[in-house]
Amino acid sequence: MTLTFMLAQTHPLTTNLSAIKKTLPSQNTQSLIKNLQEICHSDLVQLNHIILTHLEQRVPLIGDIAKHLILAGGKRLRPLLSLACCRTLGETPSHKMVELAASIEFIHSATLLHDDVVDVSPLRRGRPTANALWGNKPTILVGDFLFAKAFELMLGDNEKRVLPILAKVSQTITEGEVFQLSYLKTFSLDETVLLRIIGSKTAALFAASCEISAALFNRSCDVQEALHHFGYNLGMAFQIIDDLLDYVGETESLGKSMGDDLKEGKVTVPLFLAYQEGSLKERGILESMIARAGVTIDETLDPSDLDTALHIMHRTGAIQKSYDKAWTYAKKAIDALSPVNESPIKRILSDLCYSLVIRTS
Repeated sequence: MTLTFMLAQTHPLTTNLSAIKKTLPSQNTQSLIKNLQEICHSDLVQLNHIILTHLEQRVPLIGDIAKHLILAGGKRLRPLLSLACCRTLGETPSHKMVELAASIEFIHSATLLHDDVVDVSPLRRGRPTANALWGNKPTILVGDFLFAKAFELMLGDNEKRVLPILAKVSQTITEGEVFQLSYLKTFSLDETVLLRIIGSKTAALFAASCEISAALFNRSCDVQEALHHFGYNLGMAFQIIDDLLDYVGETESLGKSMGDDLKEGKVTVPLFLAYQEGSLKERGILESMIARAGVTIDETLDPSDLDTALHIMHRTGAIQKSYDKAWTYAKKAIDALSPVNESPIKRILSDLCYSLVIRTS
């Protein structure tokens, strides 16, 4: 997918394309993340040491399952955002700050383990999922273990300011997962419900990741709120694009099978918009697809279903409308950073908002 095509999809009729190009970062998402990793290199070394130390367990199976996921080559985007937001405030991450970033990674990993069981997913980051290798029961229990480890790492300095943030987000993520299950295999939901699911399952953890540095270092409520809104809107944009890439991405670069959401009967933004704008016949076709969504780990999506869904999405403009919605959240994220002093790392974070929207994997 070319950048020009994606820009056209992102801004169908509302914005001049040349104006959009002027706002784009000169670097892609991978380059920007690499820049953040270089700035936070010493923090990340400490982060990885903390993670590995806490994964050494008396019960080997716990460490095997946890390491299989956590050491599988993920970007560690959420803890990286925690450390980057700390540095954009002019603070050098303390040992406790790095422990909190590790806590964020453990919460995220726990939710992934649980999600893969719930979704009966066979692949994660291009590798077999833990539940595919070890089964559902140990995978769920290791997810619970990682939640417990996350809370252990939260305790200590300024826990009265930080603990409520991370405790609340752990609850919110679980609520979001259950809430999504309530709307599985049905189009009987509105956009408010759909965005609430995204906000709970994804954006809430992005928000917590970004705001905990302000809480730990006793920054003003305005600054903490700014980082919260930055993370939340970034998370919303990230997830909308992630859901779209399930239809227009590539299996090799995504590290998972194309059309997984459709196969599992999940109504995400692009499918919802296609349904809303579709004809009665097209609505019936989409309803039939999610009604027969597979529930076994070995079941694969009929390629013709994915092609048909894509055709309806293109005809109704659902793809470009999804990009446009993600772009709106990206701009909100950048605007939220206005109370934070200008710095090179702040500019990288701003560029990252836009680059995540036009990413292809």
